[in-house]
Amino acid sequence: MAIHTVKSGEHLPAIAERFGFSTHTPIWDHPDNAELRAARGTAEILAPGDRLTLPERVVKSLDAATGQRHVFVVQREPLELRVTLRDLAGNPRGGVQVEVTTGEGAKTVSTDGEGTLVVPIRRSEQSATVALGETLFDVTIGALDPIDTESGIHARLVNLGYLEAPLPAPTGEVDPEEEAARQRELAAAIEELQCDQGLPQTGALDGATQSKLLELHGC
Repeated sequence: MAIHTVKSGEHLPAIAERFGFSTHTPIWDHPDNAELRAARGTAEILAPGDRLTLPERVVKSLDAATGQRHVFVVQREPLELRVTLRDLAGNPRGGVQVEVTTGEGAKTVSTDGEGTLVVPIRRSEQSATVALGETLFDVTIGALDPIDTESGIHARLVNLGYLEAPLPAPTGEVDPEEEAARQRELAAAIEELQCDQGLPQTGALDGATQSKLLELHGC
């Protein structure tokens, strides 16, 4: 067995693909990963620094007669990109045509009544572009951190329109004034979310606010 330390932008289906597993289930269900499984809840959203035990792959052998045609079915793990589009009032953009571009090319799909589009993607896919008319959205697949991390909270607020810019990557040096300004901006975004959802406007991400943020974002 080996230990893999999760890097930014990695999720388990892609990790399983890279290490030769047709499905991530043997990794996710391994007893040594029980603590991580309980903490994260989903294999698609991991945090940088998470440690995964990778079990030995099981090699199967099959007997087949020569001179005959044989069909072997390999279970492959499907992966889907789901994006929900809403207007500034939070209403779903249902029934609109959207062009989604991945490494496999462009595909035109329509959103459902909830404003959600679903596109099958490769497990190794890292990015996609969603085009709604002249408006382009760049989607970094696997980059969303868990809800209990500051970067995960920040990213969800950006995606929901409460913040404009993603959390900058850490540089190792923290400017106290810039950090204070960032925390004020974050508190203001949380307070606006609380106002919209009828929650006490504290500017702090308490349990109820975190649950509502997770519900609104969908993951």
